[in-house]
Amino acid sequence: MATVKRIYVEKKEPYAVRAGELKQEIKKYLDIKTLEEVRVLVRYDVEALSEDVYKKALVTVFSEPPVDNVYEGSFEKNEKDRVFSVEYLPGQFDQRADSAEQCVKLLNEKEEPIIRSATTYVLSGDISEEDFERIKAYCINPVDSRETDETVPETLVQKFDEPADVKIFDGFKDMPEAELKTLYDSLGLAMTFKDFLHIQNYFHGEENRDPSMTEIRVLDTYWSDHCRHTTFQTELKNISFEDGDYKKPIEDTYKAYKETHDEMYYILDEVVPYLPENKPTYLMGVGTPSNIIEGVARGVDMFDCVMPSRNARHGTIFTWDGILHITNAAYETDSQPLDPKCDCPVCRNHTRAYVRHLFKAKEQLAGRLAVMHNLYFYNTLLERIRDALDAGEFAQFRKEYSERLAQRI
Repeated sequence: MATVKRIYVEKKEPYAVRAGELKQEIKKYLDIKTLEEVRVLVRYDVEALSEDVYKKALVTVFSEPPVDNVYEGSFEKNEKDRVFSVEYLPGQFDQRADSAEQCVKLLNEKEEPIIRSATTYVLSGDISEEDFERIKAYCINPVDSRETDETVPETLVQKFDEPADVKIFDGFKDMPEAELKTLYDSLGLAMTFKDFLHIQNYFHGEENRDPSMTEIRVLDTYWSDHCRHTTFQTELKNISFEDGDYKKPIEDTYKAYKETHDEMYYILDEVVPYLPENKPTYLMGVGTPSNIIEGVARGVDMFDCVMPSRNARHGTIFTWDGILHITNAAYETDSQPLDPKCDCPVCRNHTRAYVRHLFKAKEQLAGRLAVMHNLYFYNTLLERIRDALDAGEFAQFRKEYSERLAQRI
């Protein structure tokens, strides 16, 4: 007998924003005009949870009664409705389920529930089999998800076979280029073949061994476009756009991106003069040292932003001469402090070379030292801005530092 309880949670009609958005996307992007209605339900399968805690969790963890409808076991639908459910692939992190497990433990710390989640879609209308498959393809990302059936499992406990030994690419470091290209094509990697050649050169010259499948897959993940910008602190220069149907909108978007700061300053120029002078003006989510100086020049009194700490953890250091990336090779033997003009504890006691070494060695201390410096720099920046305002010298301070603090060194 199954011990797994199944729950469906659906937003009440006024709050079913995602369902409404999906309906419009299907009709507009897939051009399926016969679709009449879309319902989106979050499905939870729950095991190893006591009845009293389950009842509490039903209306506190799994749902919010003012905005959600909850169905236990099954839910009502029309006979002609088309239904499918999507779950994460085995091994993919299920954040919704993990959060639910943690919240249930807050109700009773002795509970050790097992929870899995999925998303169930209900489609109403005269939808052909072909259109149904197109909708499923639109909703399911095969990289991390798959379609699942509606059968309630006997248990949520997962058993895995002992994995085989990690594959070693024998002969990789000395493989001829043509053979290496064949291997590259067979792996479906995101990196380029030029990257693959670079890896071969590294294992041939530095490691003098053949890599494992795990090493190749990890490198492929961290050399993908969205990761390499952070990993290698990418700075885009000499940007151009190829001819094509989308050249103009892409160029317009890029131009708008570059003008974002100018637009923000324009809005401040237009809005701040109308705000009460006897109340502080607060600008949220801003920003760089230069942004702060320009914001103050336009009448802003308070700022908040994660930039000094978030960027520090990736090796971005703010200094009185501009922005530096401490992980760059140029600082490998640099005996100067992070900022020779700073008297924070980090700059008084450590060199650029040392902090860079900590980042390269992946020591937690690296991020802590960088965060400490950046926060000290931001505090000092605001102190100097206040002093300049009190002395009637802010215009000169702005002229000297606004552009300087924005440059990369």
